Amino acid sequence: MSHIVPFEIDGLMFTHTEDNAPMDYEARKSFAELCERATQDWRSQHWVSCSHEDATLVFSMLDSDGNDQGVWVLHRVRPIGDDENVVSALAAPMFPVIASRIPEEAIGPHGEVYNAQDIVDATARSEEFWRRTFSVMEWMFMNPMPMNDMDDFVVSDWRFPSVDDGDLEQHKWSDVKEFFDRYFKMEVLFEDDQPIRTTGVWKAVDPDPGRARGSIYP
Repeated sequence: MSHIVPFEIDGLMFTHTEDNAPMDYEARKSFAELCERATQDWRSQHWVSCSHEDATLVFSMLDSDGNDQGVWVLHRVRPIGDDENVVSALAAPMFPVIASRIPEEAIGPHGEVYNAQDIVDATARSEEFWRRTFSVMEWMFMNPMPMNDMDDFVVSDWRFPSVDDGDLEQHKWSDVKEFFDRYFKMEVLFEDDQPIRTTGVWKAVDPDPGRARGSIYP
């Protein structure tokens, strides 16, 4: 596989790290640290790494001022058909803030909500995280990524961690269906409220019409 040249999504610069050893080391280190945070947030479990033969492509993300915005990883990449550059992959969105959980209301003895502001703040962080995650997935589905050999790299199908597909239980995306329903513009196959894969079809009714497909911001 050839090197994917840097590309930009809404002011975020994505750089494929595989030909830059220092950047690749730092990005993969950050990926491992943020995986632990993600499993704690989504599953209240510890991250457990697994060995597999599928490829992993790591992208460093920098904003317009050169500030680190985390890493984006195409995980367990598999060619679809004869073209090795047209693939199916898992997405690993590893932003500095991994926020999905919104606390339940804490009701006082007189019916007052003690944590109303906490809920507002958590909702805003969750919305930003999921909108950013889904926007990158949408963008990569819509846009072939140029490579240095003048060919294009295409993600034509997104999968999600599944025990049936060889992933570990700790890797599954749990309790996330509401966020897919609220923000993701692509149709996704679910089994028992567990995301399995995209279907290649856009939702007939846009759940987040204030945000364009593949755009991070409303």
